[in-house]
Amino acid sequence: MAILGEHCSDRERRAEAAERELTKVKLLTYLSTRIGEELDGVVTGVEEFGLFVQGRELPAEGLAHISSLQDDYYRFDRASHTLAGHRTGNSYRLGHPVRVVVARVDVDRRELDFRIVGRGPAAKKPFKSPAGAARAESRRSSPKGAGGGRKAVEKKKKRRG
Repeated sequence: MAILGEHCSDRERRAEAAERELTKVKLLTYLSTRIGEELDGVVTGVEEFGLFVQGRELPAEGLAHISSLQDDYYRFDRASHTLAGHRTGNSYRLGHPVRVVVARVDVDRRELDFRIVGRGPAAKKPFKSPAGAARAESRRSSPKGAGGGRKAVEKKKKRRG
């Protein structure tokens, strides 16, 4: 009985894996006809090489490579699972809604690539990390050339002696 029970459990696990694989292939086949189409998605994973995004309407998960984030230079923070922009302070983290475009589909390799084109519908303002928001605010509030930059620091050093 124990051997038969193990055999049945093994077959059930294999059947579930095959069902998941078939669902993935069908989704990728469908999306291969929709390249260039925009979708709403949610960030489900953050790595140093990019973001994993799952569609809201379709349960397809794909990668938005970090090179597709053209608006800033993004750094990966392992502790908070965040990609934070160096200049703008924009950040992407788990659960954030995003708007993506289907960029590439490879059914044979089971790969789906997205390109992020904006924030999702639930996000009215861009996401800001606390440090990035403070940097952006200080740039906005200070007059041009005041307090920062290499030339200003060099002038202060010359005045001091």
